[in-house]
Amino acid sequence: MSLQYIIDAYNLIRHPLCAPHAHKIRTPRLLAAFIRLRNLTGSAKNKVVIVFDGFAPEESSQACSGIGIIFSGEETADEYIHRMVESTSQRRTLIVVSDDKQVQMQARLLGACTLGIEDFMGEKKKSHRQRTRDESKPELTYAQVCSITKELKKLWLQE
Repeated sequence: MSLQYIIDAYNLIRHPLCAPHAHKIRTPRLLAAFIRLRNLTGSAKNKVVIVFDGFAPEESSQACSGIGIIFSGEETADEYIHRMVESTSQRRTLIVVSDDKQVQMQARLLGACTLGIEDFMGEKKKSHRQRTRDESKPELTYAQVCSITKELKKLWLQE
């Protein structure tokens, strides 16, 4: 069973980890080639779609080395990604790559897996199943953090 990666393009390009590679990823085709050459999506059988905000430049091709390049047009890339995940029947095979918390939350709620940019760019030491299990751990909300902070303050300061 092959996986499908949906990548939030500008989220990836603008990440500090990509700064040293900026000259290699300045066009959509170069970004696709960079992803393929660094084997960031694992097997070549895995499908990859890179979603950009806005409209495609005239000279832009819509695919490169088996990687789909999509421009979201009038809607944001985040909205386009959400619609892609929503319209897919095999959501368990989807991996949405973005650091945008809202994009990640929406994808997880729909049953897709997510990867942050650092995990995507880093060494592939974890298997897909390990990433899925690790990411299913709940995180504290801001309200919960504030509540815990208040309780600890009372305990430490004996208020």
